[in-house]
Amino acid sequence: MPGSHCCVQNCSNTSHDSHGRRRNNGIQFFRLPKWTQHLGEQVSDLTRRRRIAWLAAITRKDFTFDRTPPWMRVCSLHFHSGKPSYEMLENHPDWTPSLLLGHNDVKNTDQQLERPSPPTQDHQLQAQASPPPPAQDQLQAPPPPDQDQEQAPPPPDQDQLQAPPGQDMECGLCTSRRDVINNLLEENRELKRQLDMYRMNENFLSGDDNTVKYYTGLPNFALFQTLLLTLTPYLPQGRMKKLSPFQLVLLTLMRLRLDLPIQHLSHLFRVHRTTVADAFHHTLGVMYAQLCPLGHWPSRECLLTSMPHQFVESFGNNVAAIGIVRNKFKFLHSTVPVHMLVKCEGENLMPLDKIVTVCCALTNMCKSVV
Repeated sequence: MPGSHCCVQNCSNTSHDSHGRRRNNGIQFFRLPKWTQHLGEQVSDLTRRRRIAWLAAITRKDFTFDRTPPWMRVCSLHFHSGKPSYEMLENHPDWTPSLLLGHNDVKNTDQQLERPSPPTQDHQLQAQASPPPPAQDQLQAPPPPDQDQEQAPPPPDQDQLQAPPGQDMECGLCTSRRDVINNLLEENRELKRQLDMYRMNENFLSGDDNTVKYYTGLPNFALFQTLLLTLTPYLPQGRMKKLSPFQLVLLTLMRLRLDLPIQHLSHLFRVHRTTVADAFHHTLGVMYAQLCPLGHWPSRECLLTSMPHQFVESFGNNVAAIGIVRNKFKFLHSTVPVHMLVKCEGENLMPLDKIVTVCCALTNMCKSVV
């Protein structure tokens, strides 16, 4: 007959009928517990004793510790809760089958706790022959003990009483598993910290002014935050859901500062190339509109007083203002693409005009190096 069969004596429950159709009577069938030997000594000893206890409860002569038919099961009618308990809860009533077992014999196994034996006939006769206890009014207070006599030791504290072996094993397993969970949580936190180091988010620049200066050209993180707060209300956040305002500003500054290709920025920020190009175009427009007032072009006389001595000896009264900006932002070093020289739609400005203005404004936000 296909399906599962209950192996308990006088129990004929099966999972399928004689025609091979599954019964829908709500009865479940459970395998006999296995002896687990690869998870440590405590688990090995506990699972071995549980398998012995199940075999003792079933009392089948054709079942041995090492050989049981694979199709035989124990149905849910032999458990108080309808299923076996967790294998580590040795004191649970469903740690072994205990209901409707078809016998009244109780076999001793090495996992069972010792219980007081029932009183025999000799004990009952002795109890009947013993005199009744004295009345309450006949009780007298015992005389005070002499100081020379040794006093009885105080009763042991409750904490000193030893717990049953099953509870000790359970507590040991809980402690071991708690340590494993704590180690996994600590490893998870460390992996998240290392991952944040490679993500282009706020933690990428926070607390390291040298990193801020290298990637953005700004002297410190505080100035970068000020710039970010100024630009955030005007950034195209709706169309750039994959990039935060912080990433939009950082991406634009990194392209101006280091002249990084679109493909490289796409890899760093984990977005498509089209998203990077759109983010740079829109963020540059916002930066031009907000930072344009910071662009101040000094007079020739002011520039001449700030020119290096070697420059004056070589070029006389000629002056140069764009050199400092080009040294800070490498985008102005490279060959300008043709599309940078085409006027923006609806505007009388080229993208290159916006780039130069933004770079000059950012340079004015920094301390002079001359």
